[in-house]
Amino acid sequence: MNPLWKLNSGEFYGWAHESGALYNANGNHIGNINNSFAFDLNGNYIGELHLNRYIYYNSDNNSIVGISSTQLIDIYAEPLYDIAGTALFDYEDPI
Repeated sequence: MNPLWKLNSGEFYGWAHESGALYNANGNHIGNINNSFAFDLNGNYIGELHLNRYIYYNSDNNSIVGISSTQLIDIYAEPLYDIAGTALFDYEDPI
């Protein structure tokens, strides 16, 4: 199970299962991943994975449609900390 964070904010998003199932931060099955594209249970585009650690939304790909799927049993999971709160004091974000 891989944890996922939102690319820009660093907010914890959820979990990507090795089977391709996508879970939100609370462990609810919300969709599936196919070739690094994330889709909800109705096949609507959610976003894309980057480095199997981040998820981001690309409006250019909003029209991509995935296969709808049946909701799986939720998993027991607790949200992880946001990574934006772990800034290193010696560094600043680029302008």
